[in-house]
Amino acid sequence: MAGYFMQFFLKKFDCDIRSLSKSKSWFLIYQQLFQKNQYFHIPVNNLTMHTTRIVLIGPEIYWLALYGIVALLAKANVPPAYPTNKILDMLWVYVILATLLVFALWFIPGVEKSWLLLRVWIVSLVMAHFMLEKGLGALKDQNPGVGTAYIVGIIFVFLVLLAGSVAVKIWS
Repeated sequence: MAGYFMQFFLKKFDCDIRSLSKSKSWFLIYQQLFQKNQYFHIPVNNLTMHTTRIVLIGPEIYWLALYGIVALLAKANVPPAYPTNKILDMLWVYVILATLLVFALWFIPGVEKSWLLLRVWIVSLVMAHFMLEKGLGALKDQNPGVGTAYIVGIIFVFLVLLAGSVAVKIWS
């Protein structure tokens, strides 16, 4: 499979297979490929690497970490434990507080802010749903209040996102 890929790659970029096979170094193969095809070479410098790391700092990592914590709490609540059950019972409040804290990303220097508001909205609504569904599903008392807690949690997350969006637009 690797041989087929290499032949396809060499034909695509019009390289001489015999001259490449004589040079045993991959670095020389790389040099020959990109010297013939200048349009294919993408320079990578510290600025692009730094920007990539900054883009990774965002609401997705924040919400995934919180979801991991809730998943661990839900898994730990299999034999019903009172302290874990109380934390999961108040999960809708913690999700609202987490939604408030996600707006702290605007005050971290170096975070890419061009699409941050859209990312915050999408990730916050999706992950709030997953966190509430996972956490409230692990409660030992499955009473009608569980569904109400889910609905109240999602409604308040939406309201906090609205208020936070207005505050961020006014602040910046």
